[in-house]
Amino acid sequence: MSAWLDLVPDTPVCGPIQLAEWLRTLPISRVPEETKKAIARRVIEQDLDSNDFQEIVTNQRWDLIAVDDERQAACLSRLFKQRQREATLAAAARQNALANQSIKGMRGEALVA
Repeated sequence: MSAWLDLVPDTPVCGPIQLAEWLRTLPISRVPEETKKAIARRVIEQDLDSNDFQEIVTNQRWDLIAVDDERQAACLSRLFKQRQREATLAAAARQNALANQSIKGMRGEALVA
């Protein structure tokens, strides 16, 4: 529910390497290759995780990660927000899968709460 309301408190944290990998996969039409490389370098050098990156996005401290174009900053902000939602939904799906494993052989039986 909180992800639906844009409140993403339980978003899984990804480390600098995963964040750099995510940056690598961004479309070139939105963020040029050189900008992605510069940001990834800063992320790895400064050992930034997704929480740090979220703080940069929220406070619009783009200078910390070498972004000087407003259009690129807006695209990065939007794409990072989408990434956070996807990570939250993936974590929820994993939790549901774990919960559903316990009821695997109970087809047709009523669950009593």
